[in-house]
Parts: sequence; C-alpha cells; structure tokens
Amino acid sequence: MPSLRERRAGGNYRLFDVRSMTLSEQLSEDTSLAQAGDCSAFVRWPHCPMDADTYGNSMGSLVRDLTHLSMKQGGCRHRYLRLAESLFLLFFCLWIQISFIQITHMVVSHREIHDTRRAYDHFEHHMYSGHTRNISTYPFLERRGIGGRNGPYYNASAFSMLPLDIKDRVCDISLSVPALLRVVLFVWTLFCIGEIRRCRDMFYSAILNTGWTPTMRNSLDQEARDGGHVSDMVIARLTAPVKAMLFLLIIVPRAGITLYVWTEGCDLLTASASWDLLVVQSTALQFVINLKGSIYLVLVSPRTHLEVEHTYMMPSQPNEPDGVRVFAGSLGWGLGAFIFVMYYTGFTLSDDWVFSGSQDLLWEFQRDVAEVCADWMDSRYAT
Repeated sequence: MPSLRERRAGGNYRLFDVRSMTLSEQLSEDTSLAQAGDCSAFVRWPHCPMDADTYGNSMGSLVRDLTHLSMKQGGCRHRYLRLAESLFLLFFCLWIQISFIQITHMVVSHREIHDTRRAYDHFEHHMYSGHTRNISTYPFLERRGIGGRNGPYYNASAFSMLPLDIKDRVCDISLSVPALLRVVLFVWTLFCIGEIRRCRDMFYSAILNTGWTPTMRNSLDQEARDGGHVSDMVIARLTAPVKAMLFLLIIVPRAGITLYVWTEGCDLLTASASWDLLVVQSTALQFVINLKGSIYLVLVSPRTHLEVEHTYMMPSQPNEPDGVRVFAGSLGWGLGAFIFVMYYTGFTLSDDWVFSGSQDLLWEFQRDVAEVCADWMDSRYAT
C-alpha cells in the first residue's frame, strides 16, 4: 500500500488512502499541505461494498459462485442453486415493480385523468363564457379559453356559479398549486437520480475499473481485516462474458426500471386528484423503488447476507483530485432535477408567454385555476 505522502511520477500530486487514515492523520496531512502551499492532493478511495439488495446479491452470487465453480471447490449443486435463486429474485422484483406501476396506472390514473380533463374543460367553457377553442375531440371534447386568464374573455367572478363538484375537482388538480407539486416532483426526481448515479458507479466499478482475466479462478482477491479474523473478498478481475452478464442482467435492468418508474411516477403524482392521494402515491412510489431491499432482507438466507457483506468492488473512481468540481459537482444533479421539474410542470415568463410543460395530464394548461381556487378554498375551509 502506498504511503500517505507518495508522489506521482513526474507530477506534484499526493495520494491518500482514506480508509487507512485516522481523523488525526487526515488533519495533520491537511495542515502540512497548507503550510507547504500544495493544494493538488488526491484521495485514494477504498473498495466499494456490495449493495444490500437483490442487485448486490445477484452480482455477488455471479462472481463468487462462478469463481468457486471454476476452481471446483466444494459442492456444485448449491452453487448452481444459489445462482438460479439470485437471478430469480432479481427478475421477480422487477416484475412486481412493473406490474405495480401498470396496474396503478390502469386502475387509478386513467380514471383520475379522465375526470380531471372533463372538469377542466367544463371550467374553461364556463369561465370564458364560451369563447374557447378546441384542442381535442377524442375521446371527448376538450376546450381552452381564448386569450388565457389575462385575455378579454376570462371572468374570475363566474367561478362562484360553477357546480360544487366541478369546483372541488378543479381545485384538487395538482397543477392548481404548482409550488407544492414541484416540491414533491423535485424530491421524487432526486430519489431516482440517486439510483441512476448508483447504476453509473456500478458500471465504472464492475465493468471499467475491474481488470480482465481469461478465467474466473483468480477473479477474487482476499483481504484480511480485524486482525485476520475476518476475510473480505474483492472483485479485482473478471472475464469478458461475466462482465457482459453483469452489464446486461444487473446494471441495464436497474437503470431501465428506475427510468420507467421515474417517468411513470411523475405522471402518477401529477394526475393525483387530491392532495391526500398525492402523499399516498409518493410514499407508494418510494416503496416500489425500495422493494429490492425488502425482498433481499426477507427471502435471502443469512449465509448469503454474510457473503455479500464481505464482498467488495473496485471503487468507481480510484483517485479523486481535490478541487471545486469535486465538492460542487454533485450540486449539478440538483440543478438538473430542478430544470427537469420546471420543464415538466411548466412555467410563466410573462402574461403573454405561458409554457404548459411536458406533462400530459392537461394539454395547454393555462394556469388560470390557482387564483380563483385559493380564494374559494380560503373561504370554504376557513378555520
């Protein structure tokens, strides 16, 4: 292992092994660098633990069991059985996640979207005194007021003459309170971005930064910890077919299901016909994403848990330079999430320029609901 002050050949960079350094050593090293005026330090990242979920279980099983099978160590029957079990649990989890989203869309969202569009069409026709334009005729007529809420035909006082059920339905549209909807979508987007980043890290760790070997016999390196009483296995080398299997069976499905649940979840949250349903659906979506951990915790044996716990991958970025990009770069994901939410929900730049967003709950939503609904709800639900 390199020393704490090792220099790169031909450069002025210092490498630090953060796993082997105590807090006092890190503080002492930072002080010596500051006194020497050397700000080009690199951090050597430790090996990455496997995820405690169905993906980490499948990855660990593929590597460890194939290694033992190639070395012909122990019985082969239980190794093949565990390989089959880990892949079965992986795709069983994916099937449940996809089925849950599709059934929720079919049973809940379609009805809510239908009722919301009908109510908003009634609202537009009434508030603009019939001065509307048709934007859709199938499966039913949908109209939008000419000129928007700042145009000559919009009459805010006409809201009091709408039927009570139409008022309730229109004011329960999630887009009627865009600030709250944006916060919920922003949190949900950050949650899904965390999964996407994990897929990226797995790709770098297992595919790019792991060495190549012609046989699985020497794919694992052993590291002793806690005085030699505990042995950790590090995935250091993999054959090309195993890398292909990890990419196609684990990384691609994980990224795919995350993108699918993310986009469908945004539609589900936007289509929520009431604020209590919005809270319930946002909780249910996190349950769907975290299902991989629940299945792993309950259906995988404690012996496998122990092996996964002591199996490590190469770090996604072995050496990381000290700089502004390292500490501020992660904020770019938050900025990207914010831009996506604004693009999805829409925004208003001026009275004459209203962007309805990429959401497909209400096409050409004119943002003419929030003001009248706020006044009406304040008077109806006053406490």
